[in-house]
Amino acid sequence: GHPEYLSASFTRIFGWTLAEVGDDFTGFVPESEVQRTNAIIAALIENGTPCQGFETQRYTKTGQLLDISLSASRYNDHRGKPTGMLVVLRDISARKRLEGQLQHADRMEAIGTLAGGIAHDFNNLLMGIQGNASLCLLDTDANSPAFEKLKNIETYVCSGVDLTKQLLGFARGGKYEIRPTDLNEIIREENRMFGRAKKEITLQAEYEENIWTVDVDRGQIKQVLLNLYVNAWQAMPGGGRIFVRTRNTHLDTEFTRSFEARPGKYIALTVTDTGVGMDAETRQKIFNPFFTTKEMGRGPGLGLASAYGILKNHDGILDVTS
Repeated sequence: GHPEYLSASFTRIFGWTLAEVGDDFTGFVPESEVQRTNAIIAALIENGTPCQGFETQRYTKTGQLLDISLSASRYNDHRGKPTGMLVVLRDISARKRLEGQLQHADRMEAIGTLAGGIAHDFNNLLMGIQGNASLCLLDTDANSPAFEKLKNIETYVCSGVDLTKQLLGFARGGKYEIRPTDLNEIIREENRMFGRAKKEITLQAEYEENIWTVDVDRGQIKQVLLNLYVNAWQAMPGGGRIFVRTRNTHLDTEFTRSFEARPGKYIALTVTDTGVGMDAETRQKIFNPFFTTKEMGRGPGLGLASAYGILKNHDGILDVTS
């Protein structure tokens, strides 16, 4: 419990020097990790049981929480009595982040396959209902009580078709009308329309001057923008600001591999809002179909899911920070 040496790497990563630490490491170990850590240290001191690659977390001096791998061994004096221990910490935050992103990509791929199959089957059922309702309408007088009910069936079927379209968007249902496009132009159009509809929201934009041309389905990209704007608007019930930015960028292999995308030239489109934000648990679920933080009846929870699917289908990436 009395540290005698801290390496320069420790100070670089965690911020503390030996003089600053003294004998007090309590601010270094998160409360949730104290019990597990104490058990390992106790086994090490009492029984000499070494620890190898124990994955845990530690705070830096600035309060950042890092994922670390901890290895420790006890050393004895010439009489065999324990006199100290050597502890090695390795920062594995980048590895854990990469693992999490790859697991998320695999999970979304599996959900997308499932959603696509369900959407196609559900669409076939809806078409059967639509066909039968239409045939019944042909033989039903407009003044009949059944006529209005049959028209209602057709309306509900149309709502169901809209849902399946969004599901198919998430499930990579296909790019329908690809052509070379100036992304800035699409954003300007969408900003004008959304700005007129939502007066309580201020829309600001910063455009890349010589933006590269992209091959996209214009309608689908407009749908992505609308879904992002609506999501931002709903996070700002008292009004707020949405800031949109475009820029040309090159993404390297190190960045793209965790998203299962190709390295190369991309356009980065950033949509930022001044809303209430979200916690880490919500961030992990927001692209899942039918996940929503809104009360019942405020939407099916497909907006961000379909945006994710559309951009993946365009060989792009959709990521979130909060």
